[in-house]
Amino acid sequence: MRKLFLPFTQKTFVLSFLFFFTLFEIFLYSYMMDFSVEGSTLLTKILFFNLFILEYVFISFVVYGLFKFRFLVYVLLITYIAIHISQLVTYQISSEFLSMLALDNVEFIGFLFTLENVWIIVRTLLLLLVVSYIFAKVVDVKDFISSRLWFIGLLFLGFSSFVLAYAPKSMVEQRDVLLKHNYFEHTSPTKAFINIFIEEKQLKLQFTKEEVNRLNELGYHFNPLNQYNIMKDDIYTGKFKSSVEKPNVIVIFTEGFSARTSSVYSEKYELLTPNLKRFSQDASTLRVDNFYNHTAATYRGLHGQLCSLFPYMGGGNFWFDNETLNLHKNNYKCLPHVLKNNGYETVYLNMHYKDESANDDMVSYFGFDTIHSGEYLSNRYLGGVKKIKNAYMSDHQAYESLTKYLQEREEGEQTPFLLTTYTIETHAFLDIGEDGVPYKEGKNNVLNTIYNMDHAFGKFWDYFKASKFAKNTIILFTSDHAHYNGKEYINVMKEYKEEQYYGIFVDRVPLLVYAPHLELPQTFNAKHATSIDITPTLLHLVNAKEEKNAFIGHSLFEKNRQDFGISKFGSTYYMLKEHNLIYKSKNVLPEYKDDFRLIHRFITYTHELEKQNRLYKH
Repeated sequence: MRKLFLPFTQKTFVLSFLFFFTLFEIFLYSYMMDFSVEGSTLLTKILFFNLFILEYVFISFVVYGLFKFRFLVYVLLITYIAIHISQLVTYQISSEFLSMLALDNVEFIGFLFTLENVWIIVRTLLLLLVVSYIFAKVVDVKDFISSRLWFIGLLFLGFSSFVLAYAPKSMVEQRDVLLKHNYFEHTSPTKAFINIFIEEKQLKLQFTKEEVNRLNELGYHFNPLNQYNIMKDDIYTGKFKSSVEKPNVIVIFTEGFSARTSSVYSEKYELLTPNLKRFSQDASTLRVDNFYNHTAATYRGLHGQLCSLFPYMGGGNFWFDNETLNLHKNNYKCLPHVLKNNGYETVYLNMHYKDESANDDMVSYFGFDTIHSGEYLSNRYLGGVKKIKNAYMSDHQAYESLTKYLQEREEGEQTPFLLTTYTIETHAFLDIGEDGVPYKEGKNNVLNTIYNMDHAFGKFWDYFKASKFAKNTIILFTSDHAHYNGKEYINVMKEYKEEQYYGIFVDRVPLLVYAPHLELPQTFNAKHATSIDITPTLLHLVNAKEEKNAFIGHSLFEKNRQDFGISKFGSTYYMLKEHNLIYKSKNVLPEYKDDFRLIHRFITYTHELEKQNRLYKH
């Protein structure tokens, strides 16, 4: 016992702690991941984590060599631990490392550092500190660590990890199978964290005459001789034969909802969304297949769909925190602008409570005449009921508010209207509130929130079909983006043996269009089109007069459309191509590489136009 209180070097203690911390961390990742892949060996698993080990070796070398600069060493150590803990907690919740996309969603941080998670972290660190202290006291390692043997040991460990990167091809292939099986990239926590803040490599943003011609062939209007390079005079070609001159339009964006987890698009979930299936089977409803989200998360998703662009601006409240990025300095041409110019009243029902998100501030720049937030809707239509969710209305409250708003409009003048809303309760990590309806036994929060949303939608649909709007109103139902690839959702994907699910924030999303005034087919193959096409498609369906715009997307019903789509979030671009495959930049099919890189440069160029307010001139 007396030995525990004998003096020891801080270097011994710190290096011991680093060793136990990293070992414990790798053990936790191993526990959370699934290594039950045929052919996996211990060496394969070590190869899986060789960059973790290299990172540990590097920080240990720094600590070993610079320990006389104690303050610097401890700052470095705390930073290393903080980054690794953040990545570990993030992976536990979402099955991926932190990303700028996650940081852009301010709410995401609250999901990470709950009191429960913080308490687990504190207990773990205390345990590791005690173990390291006892190890440094009881085990006679002082001389070993102070000698060259420690240095040689680290050197050998680092060299072995480095050599593993050049392991036999069969081992590397098996490791890659493990990576893909776990939806994990071959990286390390600190490297992944640093990559968040590394901006895209500077691309050449000048285009040759041949490249400009090719962009136009691909459907990307570009005139480098004009100051507003992507402005054009038309939105679509051709018109629909319509029995209603100016149909009303209702657009419903559902938070984070992939097509695959619905009864509409998959028999695996036959009982999960029966009301949406009923909606999709109506004689006046078009179901669009092979349709993807073009960006994420919510702010960029809504912005991109309503204004048909790949937004540069966006993420949390960052539009308004940084004076150089404020939306009010930018001219956008969006769906509400065009319909307003065609005699429509434009309304946005914001299901967030005031000041709980930037949603209402954002859409105020997109041309809406009226924006009603949660407090207004609750007080006017729900009798001022108590908040079930602190920041937003539950899905049942949202659809009840939408229903009562429409009932009120039935009694008023018949000005054609665009009514847009966004329901929130299907957000990743959440579960239903006290007014929610669980799925089966209610054990799975992902399925609960989807089933609950569908139940709320069903009540709205029952009202709508019996209302006078049923004959003269379009309903477009879609989502702001695909379901976030959180841990619970990935577990559902594994449980239901989903094929062609890539564990990323790009996937097929629902697009259902009820249009009683048009003769549309029951189904339509979008051929990998994306949500950037929502606004041009809607304007085509209502035969809104063509006018100047900077839309990057096109109507789904245009002839000679390309049979691939492009999605982007963060600095990652994806090509959506045949057989519903999703390709990253590095593995795009060879025959499409040149076009893909050209489109990548073009989208980056549109970001520069947006920053300079050169997308559209009023």
